[in-house]
Order: sequence, then structure tokens, then C-alpha cells
Amino acid sequence: MAGVSIVMPVLCLAGVAAAGYLAEREWVTQTIILAMRDPLNEGQAVLADHADDPPEALGDRAKAGLAELALMSAGRAQSRGERLLDLVRADRQIAELNRSRPAWATTRILTAQADLITHPSASSLGVSAYVASYRAAPFLMHEARWRIAYGASVWNRLPDATRQGLLDEAEWLTRFDNSQRPAIEHLLGARPAAMAYQFRMASGHLPSAD
Repeated sequence: MAGVSIVMPVLCLAGVAAAGYLAEREWVTQTIILAMRDPLNEGQAVLADHADDPPEALGDRAKAGLAELALMSAGRAQSRGERLLDLVRADRQIAELNRSRPAWATTRILTAQADLITHPSASSLGVSAYVASYRAAPFLMHEARWRIAYGASVWNRLPDATRQGLLDEAEWLTRFDNSQRPAIEHLLGARPAAMAYQFRMASGHLPSAD
């Protein structure tokens, strides 16, 4: 019985420590997510505080949030050094996500976004990641506009299934909130994807989010 009396407190302490660790990780995750609402100010502070945290200290949502903040910062960087630092920070988190959740749509989108900053014409790696994002998640509210704009710019390099996925998402977003239609049309520009979108909307086809 003496052995049991020793083991039980140890197990309780281990449980408390594990709960505290998980709570701290969730607090960091929520801090990062909230900072994304204000990437110019709060986002920069959070990026500076957590960009160099060890991977095991961050959950996947936190890693994705940090990567997105770093990519936004890279897009605004005033110097080559700042831009490279932000890209290194983003690439570090994206590399971790590619190890832990390679098939996650967010991982595929972040990979394509990082590639686009380095290769403004989009490399085959970025296009492949973009295509994979539709296989992982056909409809995304937060990332839909970016996917529509990116897909329109590389339309001629997309397989037919991905083109249809882009049109499905664009139509779904328009049907969800028709006030977004002018913004979607602006993202599509005067490209072949725009003509396909207008034809789709005129046909009355309605995609399913199931």
C-alpha cells in the first residue's frame, strides 16, 4: 500500500503539469489567432514573441497562424533583410506543418502562399500545393478569396478538376453572400477564369458543400 500512496501523488502531479502545459499551448494559440485581426500592430508583437518558440511548444493552429503572420509581414517588408527574416520564420512553421499535417488544406495553402512570395509567377511546387488544397477542403470561408485570386492567375496551369473546384467555391461564396460578387469579379479580373465564372453563374448551377 505504501507504494500506491507514493505513486498516486506523482500521477496527480503529472496530470496537473500536463493540463497546465496544454492550457498554456491553447493560450498561445488564441493569442496568435486574435493577433491576426491586427497584423500591423499586435501581429508584429506576437510574431516577435513567438516566432522562435520550439515546435513542440506550439499546436498546429498556432504554427499556421504564425506562418500567416510572417507571410503578411514579408509582403510588407521595407528591406530585403526584413523580408528574408519573415520568410525564414514562415518557412520554419510551414516545414513543421508539412511534417505533422501534410494533407491539411491550411498547410497546402500556406505552402502556395510562401512560394508565391519567393516566385511571383508561382512555381510548380506552389501550384501543386494549391491543387492539393482543393482535394483537402473544397470550400473554405477564410481562404476562399485568396484561392480564387491565385487560381485565376494560374488558370492555364490547373487541371480541370481544380478549375471546377475554384468555380464551385466562387459560386458558393457568391450564393452565400451576393454582396461579395463585385469583389469576386475583381479578383478574377479579365481572365479566362472570369468568363467561366460568369457562365457558371448564368447557368444557375449550385455546388454542394457536403
